[in-house]
Amino acid sequence: MWSSGVNGFFYVWVWLRKRCCSVTAQVACGRRLMKIPHLPQPQDYIGLYIYYWRDLARVGYTAEEIALLLSSPQVSGGQAFEIHHATAAGEFALRGVTHIDVQQREGLRFWQTSMAAAQIEYRHLVELALKVAPPTVVWWQRWQVSGEDFPVANILLYTAVHSAVISRWLDAIAFRGGVQVEGGQRVVEWVTRQTEPPAEQIAIAPHARYHSRPLSKLLETLPQPLQR
Repeated sequence: MWSSGVNGFFYVWVWLRKRCCSVTAQVACGRRLMKIPHLPQPQDYIGLYIYYWRDLARVGYTAEEIALLLSSPQVSGGQAFEIHHATAAGEFALRGVTHIDVQQREGLRFWQTSMAAAQIEYRHLVELALKVAPPTVVWWQRWQVSGEDFPVANILLYTAVHSAVISRWLDAIAFRGGVQVEGGQRVVEWVTRQTEPPAEQIAIAPHARYHSRPLSKLLETLPQPLQR
């Protein structure tokens, strides 16, 4: 087990032994220990969260669920960790978080040279998402623009906290879009400046595994170490 402070966060590497029910890892700056339950498929939990409260680690929360728990007085004093990395062998990197902004958005803009190419790309991502749904809701838009280097663009919008898992999802479905790609907050700012709506748009729902639950359900399932 190894940990170090990085830019206000702390990372913890954990070796999860296959034949053990749990492993003990020291987290944070104090001497409290956190027992992480055995996960049969550790890599399936990348991008999900752990909430440690009253000496029990609960694994498998979404970012939206963690935001609810961190702001709830009923479970105050807990610690939250993002599962930043995991391997099939059972190694974990956990990133401690104290606040999650589920309102801020980011985006990816895929520029295309023609409307026909943009339409093909637009339909292609929709078809891929029907086969492998994203890990969070995304908004997929096709824009016809003027005054730019390219005449059309497809834009993918998502909550900023999910940027890493969106990147992994695009890699997993082998989506390679645009003749030029831009990303970040400036894409969202560009969209908000437009006076006309996109030519086409769709909200793509996440995989059922990643549907966020209300606070009442989270409180009801608190005794469960595995939330997903």
